[in-house]
Amino acid sequence: MDTITPEQRSKVMSRIRSKEMKPEVVVRRHLHVLGFRYCLHSSKLPGHPDVVLPNLCERLLLTSARGLQNGDNAEVKCGILAD
Repeated sequence: MDTITPEQRSKVMSRIRSKEMKPEVVVRRHLHVLGFRYCLHSSKLPGHPDVVLPNLCERLLLTSARGLQNGDNAEVKCGILAD
């Protein structure tokens, strides 16, 4: 059962970003320092993965529970999508 109105839910969900999240930027920064070059949000691949490593034929999809939590400690999961 939902405890807030549809208008309140819409306002909350509209503030959740899908790109340029802090965990995504941190992972990209580490990849760059390690010498990996990547593409962002490739529309040519299903699901529009956050980071694509074309030389390794790997895709990373970063998920964060920040929008579902009230605190700053968000759980970040990084998954490698298999073809």
